[in-house]
Amino acid sequence: MSAICGVFGRNTQSNVSAELALLLSGLSHRGIDGVSSWCKDNVGLGIQHLWVTPESKKEKLPYYDPNLHLAIVADIRLDNRASILSSLSLNNPTLSDSQIVLLG
Repeated sequence: MSAICGVFGRNTQSNVSAELALLLSGLSHRGIDGVSSWCKDNVGLGIQHLWVTPESKKEKLPYYDPNLHLAIVADIRLDNRASILSSLSLNNPTLSDSQIVLLG
């Protein structure tokens, strides 16, 4: 299982990027498949990757949707993807599980 973390700085003086890097370094034992992060303003999300499914190898996390102005980092697996895509009227089977959750 991957390790995920997030940082929210209550003021503009917060160094979210540095705090996130510190958190991710403490979780490095969980991320044998790599590490990635995303920061914007006073918010940061990070993940230490441990890929357990073929689909997870393709997933780019954290994911930020610029149209919705939303970001997600998750360690999830959707077993009923086709049904979920259909019920959400999402006609793109290449969406990652995290993207489906974000768009749902």
